[in-house]
Amino acid sequence: PTPTPTPTQTPTPTPIVYPHESEPWPDLIPQEGDHFPIDSRLIPSSQRFAYGRTFPYGMDLGGDYIHHHGVDLGGSTGDPIRAGTVGEVVFAGWDEHAGLAYPFYGPFYGNVVIVRLTEPLITETGPQDVYVLYGHLHRVLVRTGYHVAPDTIVGTLGQTGVANGPHLHLEVRIGDNQYVNTVNPLLWIEPPAGTGIVAVRLVSAANRIWEAAHINLVANDGSARYQTVNYRLEPGIQHDPWWGETAAFGAIRVGAYTVFATIRGERVSAPVLVTEGQTTFVELKTARTRFEPNQ
Repeated sequence: PTPTPTPTQTPTPTPIVYPHESEPWPDLIPQEGDHFPIDSRLIPSSQRFAYGRTFPYGMDLGGDYIHHHGVDLGGSTGDPIRAGTVGEVVFAGWDEHAGLAYPFYGPFYGNVVIVRLTEPLITETGPQDVYVLYGHLHRVLVRTGYHVAPDTIVGTLGQTGVANGPHLHLEVRIGDNQYVNTVNPLLWIEPPAGTGIVAVRLVSAANRIWEAAHINLVANDGSARYQTVNYRLEPGIQHDPWWGETAAFGAIRVGAYTVFATIRGERVSAPVLVTEGQTTFVELKTARTRFEPNQ
């Protein structure tokens, strides 16, 4: 007789514990200069940048949300939304069947406007089209084919689609107008007067990104403290072609700061001088590497 096979159990996958040393990261030398084609005054609220610091680009809030492909700028329902840039409207309306996000999220953006910038981004592989997406609008006030200037009102602030509270969801897409082609908008918005941008690259000694690691930025005089999170590597979450960053801080008051992170008990830090109207790049690299996910 044929012996009865011994039943086997499928092993339970070991969950990943973050921060997690993940994919190799490009050792990109940041380019000189900035690309700030978006005016920071596209929303009138003075607190527009403070609103979105709790849900930065590339973060999923511990799995409670899909990974954030843009940044959220705060304001009140009905606030006018300016284009803040120069380009042509390539989409304006309700996004339910437009394929603008993952299809299983339906009308994710609600009322949305997408503008293709007049000036492409010059990269090592050639010029790339740049698209700016304005999501969750209460009303859309432009049509496809319109040419916009920085002061053109493209719509009003709202919370249509998948949105908790009124805000503007802003995305920047490089190359193709696709959900999987986003970069961090903080590196594209001109900093308000008296502030600058900090781009951070936090990697291991093997030049692998520490996914979901917390990064702190503290003013040396103790007047301010900010925190953000290293990107999670999901479709559409990627570094800027000019910077090769793994995280960014936007609209930071000028002055002397220290940026630091603690990875599995190892603290890495560096001084940062935030300069008005500019992006300051800093790299943090741990001495440790080759961690197993749960070590």
